[in-house]
Amino acid sequence: MAFSPTPRVIVVGRVFVGLGVGMASMTAPLYISEASPARIRGALVSTNGLLITGGQFLAYLINLAFTKVPGTWRWMLGIAGVPALVQFVLMLMLPESPKWLYRKVDSSICFYKK
Repeated sequence: MAFSPTPRVIVVGRVFVGLGVGMASMTAPLYISEASPARIRGALVSTNGLLITGGQFLAYLINLAFTKVPGTWRWMLGIAGVPALVQFVLMLMLPESPKWLYRKVDSSICFYKK
């Protein structure tokens, strides 16, 4: 979106970003609840919500710092891509959830029974 030549490209980018954030908002707490021990599950899911809110506040402060820079909105949108890229790379390293592993093993057992 930071390199968009027209407002339409920004709108399309915002739609994709919105879909991505919506999916992450649903899947992150689900993954945390499946992969964490029961005794700390609630605390981890609550921490996720706290970190999201903290990230929004930090984004506001970063955007505030770019208000006097030429190309303000391009910098604001471009900087937002950095944490998204870091999150994408780190998510590739996450182990599969126990529920996914169970379904994978269960489906392979059913396959071999046939």
